[in-house]
Formats: sequence, structure tokens, C-alpha cells
Amino acid sequence: MVASAETLVRSMDDFSRVGQGRVRIWANISAVVQFLPRDLYAFQATHPRIRIELEERFSEETLHALRSGDIDVGIVADNKLSAGLLQRPYREDRLVVVVPRDHPVAQLGSVGFGDIADLDLVGFNHGSDILRRLDGLANAEGKLLRIRVRATSFEAVLSLVEAGHGLGVLPRAVVSSRLSDRHLAAIPIHQEWARRRLWITFRGSGGTGAETDCLIRFLKDRTAP
Repeated sequence: MVASAETLVRSMDDFSRVGQGRVRIWANISAVVQFLPRDLYAFQATHPRIRIELEERFSEETLHALRSGDIDVGIVADNKLSAGLLQRPYREDRLVVVVPRDHPVAQLGSVGFGDIADLDLVGFNHGSDILRRLDGLANAEGKLLRIRVRATSFEAVLSLVEAGHGLGVLPRAVVSSRLSDRHLAAIPIHQEWARRRLWITFRGSGGTGAETDCLIRFLKDRTAP
């Protein structure tokens, strides 16, 4: 109750202090699909004078844009930071393997990387955090990923997997809302690499404006415990 009251007081103070302005935010596809729509809607309900410019980008692109000053805030997945950038925890998601329901992997209760390392994959384009994780796991085992097709969206990956091009690795929350009308199954991954932390990322040392500071505080308050 006290925390909620403090959050309300901060929001009212921000409303009176922050003038018209904009915040440019780039985020990875997981954050754009799962979390940001509701969070940004709630933010603008209490801060209607701040315009949000949201773009979906790979995490590496977002970090580069932050360093160069092209954007104000980024939401990235477990990327290493460079000097001058700060991070605050935002949300977590967990990856699952998606396969056609009649695929042998669909009969398993859960999987590890070893179960899929030698199978055809439907992957995202270069720069994807998911692709980077899978590539790192393959390199550690002296293998090459068998990327049969690359796509740029969750929907495209699901359609390609359903058509039999290979299996996919996607965020569980995104997949669970899209399987009811598809001949697909989502298989849990029991290894720790499937757990991802999403981070609010921004420039330090006074590199943000009042509107950006306001949004960062708001998103931190929305972070699930």
C-alpha cells in the first residue's frame, strides 16, 4: 500500500513537472509484443503530453543507437553493456521450442539444446538475441546451427514451422496466445539459457531528459517482482 502511494505521488509530480516532449524507444520484438503495449498505454494515460516513438529493433541495434544518441531508451535482452550506458531490470521471459504436433520432439516432456542441436531450425535474421544464444550454444559444442529459413517476425516463424521447414525457438508468452488455431506444440526448455532478462537501458551521466527519466521510473515501477 505504501509503495503504491509513493508511486502515485511520483506520477502526480511528474505530470506537473514534465512538459510536452517525446521519448524515442527501441525494443526487441519480445518486449514489443508481450509487455510494452500495456505499459506504454498506462504511461500515456497519466502523461498525455509525452509522445512515445516506439520501434522494434534487435538488441545490438538498440545499444548502438543509444551510444550514438539516436534514441532515448532501449529494452534489450541480456546484452553486455559498454561504457556510458546504464540498465535497470524490466521483465523476464522464457523460451520454448515450437514444433508441429506430429514431430518427434513434440512427444518429449521437455528438451535441452542437445535434443535440437542437429535438427533443422527456423531462425530470425542476424542480430536476434535468440539466434545469438543458439549460436553460442552450438559453438560451445563444436557444431553449426542448421538454419534452414530465416524470418523477421514471430508470426512468420510460426507459419514456417507449421509448414515443416524446421523447429522454432520463441518466447513462451508469445507462443501460448498463438497456438490454439495452429497444428503446433510448445515444448518447455529445462536449461537455464532459456530464461531471459529484459533490461531498460539508457545513457548515464545526465544523458537523459526529464521526459525520458519519467518513463524510465514508470517502467521500473511496472516491473514484475
